[in-house]
Amino acid sequence: MALPATHVRRGRAIRFRLFNARIRDDCRKKWRVHRRVRESHALDVSALLLTSKVRAWYDGIFSPIYDDNRKLHGFYNSGFEVTAPKMLQRRTRMLHELGSTPNLQQTSIWSHITDCCEAFERDIPLLAVYSATGEETPHLSRCVLRLEATLGIDRDHPAIPDQVELHETNDGLIEALRRSLQTGRPVILGTPNGGSVPDVLKEGISWRGHGKPATHIAVLPIFTTGLIAGFVIAALNPLRPYDEEHEQFVNDFRRVITALLDSTVSFEQAQARERQLTKELTEREKYTATMAENVSVGIFNTSSDGAVTWANSKFYEITHLSTDPADSRNLSFADCFHEDDQERAIEAFHRCRSEQVAGSGELRLSTRWQPPDTQMEEVRWVLHSYTPYVVNGAFRGVIGCTTDISHVKWAEKLQKESAEAATTARVNQEKFIDLTR
Repeated sequence: MALPATHVRRGRAIRFRLFNARIRDDCRKKWRVHRRVRESHALDVSALLLTSKVRAWYDGIFSPIYDDNRKLHGFYNSGFEVTAPKMLQRRTRMLHELGSTPNLQQTSIWSHITDCCEAFERDIPLLAVYSATGEETPHLSRCVLRLEATLGIDRDHPAIPDQVELHETNDGLIEALRRSLQTGRPVILGTPNGGSVPDVLKEGISWRGHGKPATHIAVLPIFTTGLIAGFVIAALNPLRPYDEEHEQFVNDFRRVITALLDSTVSFEQAQARERQLTKELTEREKYTATMAENVSVGIFNTSSDGAVTWANSKFYEITHLSTDPADSRNLSFADCFHEDDQERAIEAFHRCRSEQVAGSGELRLSTRWQPPDTQMEEVRWVLHSYTPYVVNGAFRGVIGCTTDISHVKWAEKLQKESAEAATTARVNQEKFIDLTR
């Protein structure tokens, strides 16, 4: 599209008044230079901004027109409108910043939206964002909105109450919010289908950007996981028509915010899940530790080299091993066994490591105990059970338990001695009978 005046006479265009005042003054100075020094260079007029009701950008040059006597008669314009690329570039930059992942540890998602839109005052002269809470049903019987952040309008302005129930009033923007929720689509106030801009938005606002009241207000419902998460109320550029390109920008604006909310919900859900798993793991560890400390058997772990890395108090009570980690070394678990049984215990450990098989056996300890009602000390016996701890096919150590069976072995010894005594008595009795016959 060419500039409004294709021919400029004596430095004056037919519609030259449409140009921005600064541009007009700059062009006049350069035209005077052309007339005085009679230069034949073209005048670059890239990105000229018009001051009509609908602003536009042009890119091109004014070429001076001279006669044979080098007298300047005017300028020839060969400019073209570049409004669409300019607007697309600016809007794309805003959407790119809006779509960047915020640091949710330092700011809320709602503040991130207003922060990203703050620099683009011509495209978003006013912004208000609401969070929504309600019943998780397909048809909400109650939806409460809470004002989260604003831009270009005071929080105490009557058009944006701090908290409101969506189905209890029709004041201001509430009716448009309710319609957008019901249809699930944006409502554009100022269009035939969207209705008029409420009167409450025509007073008490210092408009950002061009300083003119907005002619179109976009009411955008934001859904996440099928439920209403909030609303974005955005005033649109008053010097641009609401055409297909503007409608596409509104849809992209809503799409980016929706994707942002979806990622935020996923992040919050992941954090909640992580906290729940941490809590469950902590509770499970407490339960396991309590259980391990109250069972009647000794439980232990060893490293791949046979050093005791953890054991419950019952294990140390049975084995009398040192609880000092400095005393734990390779194969230190075998120190508690009787010198005649240590080799068996070490062989079992090596077999468990090489073949990755579980096993058990009765072993004597190096300590002794005194059975009840006796003055004799007996060897302490344990039932030693173990299983390999393997991670991704690699042997990491042994998990095992040690049960004190000294009383059982003592009872077995008494029973054996009683049986032997009975057998001896019966043999002696039989010999006596044979002698008396």
